[in-house]
Amino acid sequence: MKPASIINRGDTFVTLRVSTDRPAEIREALAARDVQHVYKGDQNQAWDAVLANHCLARAVGPASDGVDLTFFVHDERLGTADARLVRHWRSESRRFVLTEDYYRSRSGAVWEHQDISHGVLFSEAVSPEQFAGAGIHIHRLADAWDRQAADCSRDLEWLEALKHLGVCIPGVSPGRCDASGLGPAVQWTGLSELAAEHPSAGLYYALTKTDGLYGLVPVENENRTMAGIPVGDPEIAACLRRLLVLAVRGAVRFSSDPSQRRGILGRGRRVAAWGADFLKANPRATVADLQVAFGVWLTHEIFPADTIEIDRSSRFTRMSASEFDGGELEDHSLHYFLDLALRYPSEFTDSYNDALNRVGFGLQRMKFDPADGVYTLPFFVEFAEADDDGVYRYELELSDPHRSTVLLKNPSRGDRVLEAGHPIDSAEALFLVLSTGLNTSRGFSVVGKAAAFSAELQRAPRGLGLPRQGSKYTPMVDHLVSGLRSRGILRQPTGLLIRIGLNALDRFAALGSIPIRMPEFLRARMGDTVACARFAREWRSVAAQAQQALEWLSRLLPGQEVHLARLLVEGDSSHRRVGKLLRQMGLTAVPDGLKRLAEELGPTVRGVTLRLLDEREQLLERRRTHAQTGPWHLRDRTVDREINRLRESVDTRLKILMAAWVRRLWQRAESLTYVNDRPYTLSLYLAFGLAIFPPICRNVEFDVEWISPCPTPEHDRSECT
Repeated sequence: MKPASIINRGDTFVTLRVSTDRPAEIREALAARDVQHVYKGDQNQAWDAVLANHCLARAVGPASDGVDLTFFVHDERLGTADARLVRHWRSESRRFVLTEDYYRSRSGAVWEHQDISHGVLFSEAVSPEQFAGAGIHIHRLADAWDRQAADCSRDLEWLEALKHLGVCIPGVSPGRCDASGLGPAVQWTGLSELAAEHPSAGLYYALTKTDGLYGLVPVENENRTMAGIPVGDPEIAACLRRLLVLAVRGAVRFSSDPSQRRGILGRGRRVAAWGADFLKANPRATVADLQVAFGVWLTHEIFPADTIEIDRSSRFTRMSASEFDGGELEDHSLHYFLDLALRYPSEFTDSYNDALNRVGFGLQRMKFDPADGVYTLPFFVEFAEADDDGVYRYELELSDPHRSTVLLKNPSRGDRVLEAGHPIDSAEALFLVLSTGLNTSRGFSVVGKAAAFSAELQRAPRGLGLPRQGSKYTPMVDHLVSGLRSRGILRQPTGLLIRIGLNALDRFAALGSIPIRMPEFLRARMGDTVACARFAREWRSVAAQAQQALEWLSRLLPGQEVHLARLLVEGDSSHRRVGKLLRQMGLTAVPDGLKRLAEELGPTVRGVTLRLLDEREQLLERRRTHAQTGPWHLRDRTVDREINRLRESVDTRLKILMAAWVRRLWQRAESLTYVNDRPYTLSLYLAFGLAIFPPICRNVEFDVEWISPCPTPEHDRSECT
């Protein structure tokens, strides 16, 4: 293996990572830490799951080698829609809709995981924090847009320039705009209606949205899980068919070879036929059932020799009396962290909240008040009523000074209150009150939220498999485990985290001269059509150049977007403002990399930007001239207000152009590496058939991570082994 590197650190721990491309070294690492069972879960088997599962199974080896391997569907909620569009969907009598990921604000987001990729290349959502990291504060820009949207939208040349940068704003841009080359918006009418009332909503969507990913979400947030939603529901079935159509169309658009397109259509029909047969044979199947069955089918299509079985998190997290022996949890239990939380509420709360604070996540904090006994836990209880097919998820809370009342919270279904008559101070005590108080014949599951669930699946003697860019909660898990250890309530070691690096885009080299079409965010750099081998050679340099530009921009201050626009289109470092901007970025002259990115703006964007900069200079000169007409308190204030209004309109358009450019940089810098690590398996299958999979699986990289305690706050690698 390569030498270990430190990837995370806290007051009393470091997280170490070693990498290898030799499966035998993975087995050696598992044996060295006595890992006996590895789990790997996904919400969507059509994404990177099938490929990653195959590669992990090959690395870990058969169960006869001493390590069990469980692949599973994490059957949680279906996703989160935009609550502001519920009124629009209700008018259409909709219960399920297709959407894209995007940010509603600095804190709220729309997300889905039952999704499809429109072609092989797609881009991730760009968060407000990412914009802020490049000197653009989108919430301030949104406030200005609320005031100036009507005026700015009259500038048709500016709207066309935005389109060249891959951005269309609902309610402003004409028609059903597809500026990305990765498929049209799926909720354009509803978003346009929303943007007419709240212009900033349209701007947030336009600047933060994914390109080329579409997913299924419920209109109402019922906290209903995938295990309780029938896939045969007419709306669900229609949405899934639509997703497959989008995937096939995206694959056809991605390819520019007629023979490739015929193969795409044939494979699309094959998937559609499988889906129709599945629904006919399983009329009462749920979305979770579909995921399990489709994962098995797609695995067999690509890797016929594999015999992978797929479980579900709701099944193996089901609580039962067999877990307990005299009040102590059995070693195989998956409710150990739940037990810790109930036995040591104060210590667990402090550890959990401190971990959230250290990684800066804006997630719900735990609450524990010893005086009134109110205790909110990071766990969900999932069950179906005896007379209901739906499986619903309830938040778990304890109350009263003795913590003997269990409150299960679900706004759509109503809260459930269970009186235990004794303190709920262990997992067994919770099991007893739930088993006697719930009206269910199919049992119930208690599942941790992301960090708690991940920590449980990594608890020795277990390990957890993840994609190389999977789970943003992993650093939080390290801090949570370390906090519990430092407070003396966790003594068991952690197992291993095994990350799978597929490097799918690198493996395009094996496809040689097969031509593929580029989406908008790559077209200016790589051309309209590129051979697969060339794309494999060049995509990393494209991503690195964008990352370097973002590093320069990270030193900018809010409000400097206008000077950045001047730097890009004029490139004249002798201008006072531009020179100051370069110095702030740590540069003495405009670097070649930035010049090249500026050249990619194209004549339309450059022309509009130069015009707006010229209009801005004229307004500033007009303001200076007007200031000479008399003292501030005596001159005509209406003229001042009009000049300021016009200047804000110009500045808003310039800043949105720069935000669209920064969005393109993030698409290149992060989305390409993300697709490389987490390719959409179904889209690869549609676009290339089976030819792409042997090269991907032949040279897979694995990262092995583990937490190592350190004796001092100041660590070096020799102290943490």
